[in-house]
Amino acid sequence: TKMSSGRKLRLHDYVKYNRVVYRVVHVEERMQRVGKQLKKRLFRMDLINVRTNRRAGRMSKTETSGDRVVIRLDSIKRTTPMSEKEILNNLGILRDQGVFFGKSLTESKLREYDTKRRTLQENVNSSPYLSITLANLKKYVNFCKDQFPQHWEICKKRGENKYVSLEDLNEVFIKEQTRELGSGIALNMINPEEQKQAEIFV
Repeated sequence: TKMSSGRKLRLHDYVKYNRVVYRVVHVEERMQRVGKQLKKRLFRMDLINVRTNRRAGRMSKTETSGDRVVIRLDSIKRTTPMSEKEILNNLGILRDQGVFFGKSLTESKLREYDTKRRTLQENVNSSPYLSITLANLKKYVNFCKDQFPQHWEICKKRGENKYVSLEDLNEVFIKEQTRELGSGIALNMINPEEQKQAEIFV
C-alpha cells in the first residue's frame, strides 16, 4: 500500500536527506513576480536533525561547516515527506516525538540504556518490572492514532469488533516499533533506571 502522498514538505514533516532524518521546523514563503503574475515561492526552510537535535542551515550550495550541515534549498524543494511506513519504525523519530525515551541523549548514554533494557527484558526475575503506567499506555495509543492514521485504519479493520485491541496494536505497531531492540514498548518509553514494579496484572 502506498502511504506517501508525494506532496511538498510543510511544517513538522519528517524528511530523509543524504540518509539523515530531519524534522521541518520553519517554512517561509514569499510572493515573487513571475512575468505578469505574483506567485508564492519557497524562500527558506529550516530543519532539525532528529538524532543530534541540531539545526541544519540552508545556503545556495551544499557544504559543511564543522558539525553544521548546510543543505541546498532547491534540493529540499524536490524532496517529499517520509511516509507513515518509513516513520513507523524509525527510532530517531520515535524519540524525537517523545513517545520513546532518549531525545537529545548522547550515543553512549543511549547504548547504556539500551543494554539495561535488554537485561531487564531477558531476566525472568525482573518480570514484575516490565510494566507500563496507564498514563504511558494512553500516551502510546494516542500517538499511534494521531501520527499514523492510515495504519490505525488497518488496526480497526483487523477484526469484526469496532474497537482496537492490544493484540491489534501489537500486530500493526508494537512489533514494527520494537524490531531488533530487544525490549518492549513499556521499557522504551521510560528511563530504564526508573522502572517501577507492577501493582496490577491485567
